[in-house]
Amino acid sequence: MSPIIPERKLLAPFLMVLQLSTCCYLVLPKPSRTTQLIFLPYITSQLQHVTRLDIVWDEYVSHSLKAGARGKRGKGVRRRVQPSSAVPGNWSSFLRIADNKSELFSYLATMAVSIDTSKQVISTHHVNVICKNRQDVSSLAPCTHEEADTRMFLHVEDAVRHGHNKVSICTVDTDVAVLAVASV
Repeated sequence: MSPIIPERKLLAPFLMVLQLSTCCYLVLPKPSRTTQLIFLPYITSQLQHVTRLDIVWDEYVSHSLKAGARGKRGKGVRRRVQPSSAVPGNWSSFLRIADNKSELFSYLATMAVSIDTSKQVISTHHVNVICKNRQDVSSLAPCTHEEADTRMFLHVEDAVRHGHNKVSICTVDTDVAVLAVASV
């Protein structure tokens, strides 16, 4: 019996925008591993499918309205993020501290653009953007958007301006899906 809807081979998107800051909450890493061993293999695997990979992180501004809301989510322990550091045993407690997340995201952004690839890798790094295999990022930085939710769409706009006509946005936030549908 033949299927009602014929199978189609999906074409790989030319651009993928990853919101890895929210994905950090989904990961339950084993304490014995280092941070780069958890996230870099995933980033590298995503490069197999695209010509450009944009990684967007939240920015933690200490005197913003969101900082007050974050402070009410509980206490955690401040830990330094270094290449040889093992992942903290209590991952969710580690993520409650804005400085931990900011340092983690900064470290992962730097590591992501150091991956050996001929493809474009663009990552937010606080209010700036760092990249591999791209010269001009003036349309992306500086960026004062605190939420990666809206930063992602600046990256999509930039990619379209540079000739990309297929985009995949990867996130776990429903806010982003609503923004994407509203902007079409």
